[in-house]
Parts: sequence; C-alpha cells; structure tokens
Amino acid sequence: MRHEYKPSRDLNASLVYLNTAFCLDMICLQNVFFDINNIFMPLSKDQKQVLLDELIEKMKKAESVTFANYTSTTVAEQSKLRRDLRDNNAELQVVKKTIIKLAAKEIGITDIAEESLEGQIVIALSYDDPMIGAQTIKKHSKKVKNFVLKGGIFEGRALDGSEIKAFADLPSKEVLLSRLIGSMQSPISGFVGVSSAVVGGFVRVVNAYQEQRLEQESK
Repeated sequence: MRHEYKPSRDLNASLVYLNTAFCLDMICLQNVFFDINNIFMPLSKDQKQVLLDELIEKMKKAESVTFANYTSTTVAEQSKLRRDLRDNNAELQVVKKTIIKLAAKEIGITDIAEESLEGQIVIALSYDDPMIGAQTIKKHSKKVKNFVLKGGIFEGRALDGSEIKAFADLPSKEVLLSRLIGSMQSPISGFVGVSSAVVGGFVRVVNAYQEQRLEQESK
C-alpha cells in the first residue's frame, strides 16, 4: 500500500500524517508474512501455551495435516499457496517444531520422523478434503521447487515423506464423488470397485514402502 505525502503548512499535522502512513504500511507488511510475530519475536511461556492450545484444537478438527519445507520461497509464492488452501477450506501455518511435536503428542501422535520436520517447516491443515493440503502443495511445487512435501498426519498415524507424496497422488474428494455418481449408473459392484481401488492403492503403497524399509534395516 502506497501513501502519497501531501505537504501541509502545519508541521505537526504533517508529522502525524507520515507517522500514520508508516504504521499502516507496517501493518500491511506484517499481514504478508507467515505469522511473522511467531518467527522473529521471542514468545513468552503463556504465549507459547496459547499457540499450543490453538494448534491442538486445529489438529483435532483437521481431516489431515501436511508438513512441507518452504526454505527460500518468496513472500508472493507463500501468499499464493496460502490463498489456494484457504479457498479449499484448508489453512497454512508456520509453527515452531517443538509446538508441532507437543500438539501431535496431545492427539496421540508420537512417532513423527525427524526428517519430516527438517528445514523451515510450514503445516497445512485440511478441514474438509483430507488430500487437499498435500495436493495443493504438490501442485505449487511443480513451479516452485523449494516447496517440498516432508510428512504429515492422517487417520491417527504419522506419514513420512514417501507416504505423504503417495497420499498427494490419491484422487481428490471431487474426483471420488464424480466416480461415485458414475458408479451409481452401474451395479453396486461398480461403487465397491472404485472405493476399494482408491483405499487399496494407498494401503499397497504404504505397505510396500514399510516392507522396503524393513528389508534395508535387516541387512
């Protein structure tokens, strides 16, 4: 926001105008950055507790949580991602990693991999379509390589980097609904086939990855 300075014969009035314009610019700038107060200003114990309580409630409400690295992304790129998530009933937040771990522990998640929180982490909370957070970040990462999916939480379990990327490849709720409508034109086996294929696909990806990890660890 730009404020045009208009000279005044009253020096005090001019100073008041300039001071007001500066304050408005600072407010606008503050709204651009991800939770700028949480990043650059030290928080008191009470403030940290408030943030923790808020995140716990949001995690309980969310259908899924996605962790992503946003190191070296620009303010414009971050803002675009935030708007796209907001348009799909999802929310983007930058929260200290210690608060993320404490909030996850409160909802029963204690096995978040260290790799899932490496670097500068932003979290996407999806309140409607559980896939939208991971899918939106993946879409943005095609143009902005510094957006990297790192992990997440879904159905009471932690997902690592490979699992959240597989999760992002699942059909969106809109696609599933369209398939459901199509299957209603066919025998009931059509719907069963659609739903089983989606769920089964994700389960196979997760199981295959876990088996691969176990084989590597046993060597």
